[in-house]
Formats: sequence, C-alpha cells, structure tokens
Amino acid sequence: MTGNVPMQTPELALCIDGLPQVLPVNDLADASQKWQAIRSFYCLHPDDVGKVEVIDVDTAAVVARISYNGRVWGTDDKEIVINGRKTAAQHEVEGWADFKTGPAWKGQKQCAS
Repeated sequence: MTGNVPMQTPELALCIDGLPQVLPVNDLADASQKWQAIRSFYCLHPDDVGKVEVIDVDTAAVVARISYNGRVWGTDDKEIVINGRKTAAQHEVEGWADFKTGPAWKGQKQCAS
C-alpha cells in the first residue's frame, strides 16, 4: 500500500486532582467545558483545586493543562485558543471589560464565598 497513513487522534481524558477516576473527553474544548461545569457545580474555589490536566489515555502523557478559569495551556505553557475565545494576553492588551459579560457567564449558578 502506498500513500500517507492518517495519524490516529489520541483518546483523551480529563484528570482532576482529587477525583478517583479520569473523565473521557472528545477534545480540548470538551475538556475545558467539562472542567468548568464540575468547578461550577461543586462551587470550587482556586484553593480547592490542584492540577487539572488532559492526558493521552494510551500513554498517560499530559497533553495540556487547564487553569482554574477554564483556559487551556499546552505543555510549552502557551495558551491554546479554544472556540475563538480571547486569550489572557489579548485581555491584558484590550482590557477585561467584556470578561464577565461573555457567554461563559450566562446562566451560571452563583456560589457562596
């Protein structure tokens, strides 16, 4: 057989410190969304959270990490843009005025401090 053999996409999982199991995810956007849902549901504060990582299920290698706010970071510590979301660097340059008015904040439960 000749030609290029397509690269197989790794099976990914979300690994959150303190949870006894990993959660399967479709991609990095799904991992970020699931993390944000878990964080909101359990009203987790930054001090409550350890590492949140996306791993390759077959190799257990860390593919990316997710910060408390749901931003995805590569193993090179550079932010990976998910669904066209502004990066932290863009917010620093443009200001944070739209930060709490974006679609990610609509309908989220408010947690007690």
